[in-house]
Amino acid sequence: MKGTCFLEFIPVFSLLACVGMVLTNNSTDQTSLLALKDKIVNDSHNVLANNWSTTASVCSWIGVTCGAPRDRVSGLNLSHMSLSGYIPSEIGNLSFLAFLSIRNNTFHGSLPNELAHLLHLEYLDFGFNSFTGDIPPSLGSLPKLKSLLLEANFFLGNLPLSLWNISSLQTINISYNQLQGFMPSSIFSRSSLYTIDLSFNNLWGEIPTDIFNHLPELRGIYFSRNRLSGMLLPFLF
Repeated sequence: MKGTCFLEFIPVFSLLACVGMVLTNNSTDQTSLLALKDKIVNDSHNVLANNWSTTASVCSWIGVTCGAPRDRVSGLNLSHMSLSGYIPSEIGNLSFLAFLSIRNNTFHGSLPNELAHLLHLEYLDFGFNSFTGDIPPSLGSLPKLKSLLLEANFFLGNLPLSLWNISSLQTINISYNQLQGFMPSSIFSRSSLYTIDLSFNNLWGEIPTDIFNHLPELRGIYFSRNRLSGMLLPFLF
């Protein structure tokens, strides 16, 4: 059975190695989360200060969800906790993380490129924080990502072309930022998209009139308060 150590007819040293492997993997997740805790500069409700302790299993910590294999951290939800701080590079060591949300806090600074190491990540929500800098193009290498929510921050620079390489992407929201530059036509080539929200930026370019031919699953498109051109013909709706 996957993720199980069979104890029958194995030497003691093999048993110790097996147990050590489990402890090491879980310890990696704990170390990564403690690195995040160290980057929290304001925890006004003492949510993490009083709960994220090495005296308890990481799987019992507030906001943490564990799953297979071997009780690895699969979810981290710190939304709406009045936290302020930075995202450390160690976040990329949460190898089995599928859900990550720190929505509606005051995290700031730039996003670490190590987020691209989260190869199981399906849901990423950093909306309504104070992040700055460029959106890392390395996010485009997340093979399972379905939802990317980065709205209401202070991201600068261009819209990374690499984001449209994510074949599983269904929802993307980067509205209310300070992105600028040309909006390439390649963003309309990802047929899996349900919702695109790029409103309230400073993007320019032309919206193709046959947009719904390329995006058959599209249910919502929001491009207001940019400098886009073109026309969406009424019959398309």
